[in-house]
Amino acid sequence: MPHGAGPLAVMIEEHGVLRDDNDVLQEAVARYLGDGDNALTRRAISESGMHFIEFLRGHIFKEDRMFPELAEMHLGESQNARVLALFARMEQAPG
Repeated sequence: MPHGAGPLAVMIEEHGVLRDDNDVLQEAVARYLGDGDNALTRRAISESGMHFIEFLRGHIFKEDRMFPELAEMHLGESQNARVLALFARMEQAPG
């Protein structure tokens, strides 16, 4: 897959959107906890929190649907077996 283009690039870009949304939410919460309890701060928390949740749901939906299909298309049989073995080892690892 080309670097910087295609579905993987879109997903990476979405990670940036989620980080930015989280920054806005964290700043609003910090204002609220620092005696900034006002309508503007509460609205910022509500709006940024709702946007983050909805965007993350859509992003996870795409990840759950897209990445298995991409792996199936681009990994050979031996690469797929190696990935599955690594996941099995991770699942068995403590903690």
